[in-house]
Amino acid sequence: MVKAHRRRWGIGAVAFATLLAFLASEGTAFAKSCASDADYAALSLRVLQSDLLVAGLRCRKSAQYGEFVTRFKTELKSNGGTLKKYYSKRHGGGGRRQLDLLVTRLANDASRRAGTDTHGYCRQVPNLFDEVLKIDKGGLKQFAASRPEAGAHGITRCSSSPLKLAVSDIEPAAGKPEKKSKKKAAK
Repeated sequence: MVKAHRRRWGIGAVAFATLLAFLASEGTAFAKSCASDADYAALSLRVLQSDLLVAGLRCRKSAQYGEFVTRFKTELKSNGGTLKKYYSKRHGGGGRRQLDLLVTRLANDASRRAGTDTHGYCRQVPNLFDEVLKIDKGGLKQFAASRPEAGAHGITRCSSSPLKLAVSDIEPAAGKPEKKSKKKAAK
């Protein structure tokens, strides 16, 4: 009788441990399948970048796209690094390939959103470029994350609260005082 009782407890303990392991792995799986606010903003900026690239090509606005890239070069480069880290963390050694697949899918999605009505679509494109090029440096991710297309990357945010970005999430050099030249200091 004692042996049977121990066996029952042993089976119960194994079942309980298995349940705990399952619940822990589900939490880990959710954490892997969602993005922090900073990663979500980086993904949303990649959506905007793809939208502008397609708009530049489809609507013959490559000069405006070039101006966008030049103006936000530092932010775009930093964003690329953030995405590489995010995909490496999420997919390990296959992270780079998964990121390449995302970039391709986003460009294809942007092209589909442009639709077959190229003329109608292209009438709206100058407004988007004007809006983007008026953004102060450091505000691009916030703008990108606020667009209706921001979630086109398909990854949910881990948080359901309003998106909050730290200054370090927006621009790596933000928050550092600007160096003043000796000529300006003398004035």
